[in-house]
Amino acid sequence: NMPAEPTEAADAPPSLPPPRPGVKRTTVLVLYIVLIVLGLPVWWRTTAVYRASVPFHLLDKQEISARLPRLQVRLVLAQELGSSAQDAAQWLEQHVNRHIDPVRDGIRVVVAGD
Repeated sequence: NMPAEPTEAADAPPSLPPPRPGVKRTTVLVLYIVLIVLGLPVWWRTTAVYRASVPFHLLDKQEISARLPRLQVRLVLAQELGSSAQDAAQWLEQHVNRHIDPVRDGIRVVVAGD
């Protein structure tokens, strides 16, 4: 007895009902919402920069200022300025030092005569 040949209908997998309209769009939208809700806080936490607090009130400004390296820069003003060269140098010293903090910035401008 030979087995009967299967019919095509018996070999076909059961068919699924057709998807409802908008199911794919809703699925993708839900996936993106889940990724944002879960991914954004994880990304925010893993890329944060650790900022250690510095006890500025314990730092001695005089000691820090004394430890700063000294670098002398010679600024040559135009000879045409004549006697006003010293005035220009003093003006530069006053205006630059007004906007910098030797401890914070690590620099201080001092005018020295020749």
